[in-house]
Amino acid sequence: MKKQKMNLKNFHFDKSWTLFLDRDGVLNKKIENDYVRRWEQFEFLPGVIEAMKILREVFGKIIILTNQRGIGRGFMTKFFK
Repeated sequence: MKKQKMNLKNFHFDKSWTLFLDRDGVLNKKIENDYVRRWEQFEFLPGVIEAMKILREVFGKIIILTNQRGIGRGFMTKFFK
């Protein structure tokens, strides 16, 4: 049996769908044993910007989220300064 190539077109997504993406380690380079605390520390992973351009054509909304323990621990606020 021939393997089917993974392609977003093989799925039935449309603009009514919302895509949720984790931030650290998915979109940006994760800092081991620490947190991205400032915009200057944020570094996109290779290919992410190109992938986001494709995904925004498929999904109605893209929401980026994080489970930052650093916010709960008071190391940073919810927003970059």
